[in-house]
Amino acid sequence: MITYRAKHENAFFKRDDLWTNIVQGYEIPPEWWSRLYEYPWALEYAAPDMVVADMGCGWEQRPFKDMLSKVCHKVYAVDQHWEAGKLTPHDNMEFVIADFTRHIDAIPDDSLDAVFCISVLEELGDTIPMALHEFYRCLKPGGLCVLTCDVQYDMDKPLGPFGAVKLGNMISSALSLGFEVQNGMDYDKYYAVNHEGFNLCVYHCVLVKP
Repeated sequence: MITYRAKHENAFFKRDDLWTNIVQGYEIPPEWWSRLYEYPWALEYAAPDMVVADMGCGWEQRPFKDMLSKVCHKVYAVDQHWEAGKLTPHDNMEFVIADFTRHIDAIPDDSLDAVFCISVLEELGDTIPMALHEFYRCLKPGGLCVLTCDVQYDMDKPLGPFGAVKLGNMISSALSLGFEVQNGMDYDKYYAVNHEGFNLCVYHCVLVKP
């Protein structure tokens, strides 16, 4: 695995950032154009003693939850699709079938060291603040909310078939809940990793529950 560090903690992925197609022994298909950057970046915030959640882990065989299970003490793999429960868990993994824009009964208040949500928020539309509220509830004081989200790349061109997060609105919602942003925010899209057909680029950020 390539040791990954972005130039800025809160920024768009840039084409000269490091990337890899092998993370924790799992191969990332090249057509997962942004995951080549997202997965190794996000995994840098996982540690052996952590209890974490992968919010929106996917009901198909998406490997990020499995990558986390190789690093962390316990992983809640959360998805609202019932078929996620048919996937094979690791010994330190618990599948939770739940809508994370609502209260997740299986995860107690102030119990998680980190919440990971990798390119899922763009699917939520107006319910993003509700998801952030639930992430905040689940996190311990000092806990990390590690996010990536798709954002419209060229504002003068239409989006492709997939949605995009309005980044300013998302950050404002997070701050209003009490999250803190450390190390500043960089909104420069110059040289950003992007998908021309989808007209998307990807922002990554780390929010902290004080």
